[in-house]
Amino acid sequence: MAQKKGQTGNPNGRPVGVANRITRDMRKSIQDFLSEDWEKFKQVVRTLPPKDKAIMYEKLMSYCVPKLQSIDTKLDFSKLSDDQLETVIVSISDNLNDE
Repeated sequence: MAQKKGQTGNPNGRPVGVANRITRDMRKSIQDFLSEDWEKFKQVVRTLPPKDKAIMYEKLMSYCVPKLQSIDTKLDFSKLSDDQLETVIVSISDNLNDE
């Protein structure tokens, strides 16, 4: 009999969110490499052409800063009252001024 989605044949398997051994070992290896050769790595990055340096910074930032996701909001303004529209306008204006 086929299993339902979300079920497993091994209920004692790896818990959700725990990396498999290969992934864990690879992350540890990369961390060790960067820790040991960090100063040399920084020197190499400084010698890169500006375009390559920007690419390197962008790639490294993905490990420090979460990526923003776009959101899609569909709002039928024709169904809102004048008071509700005013609230939306004030909220958007306040958020723009905060940036």
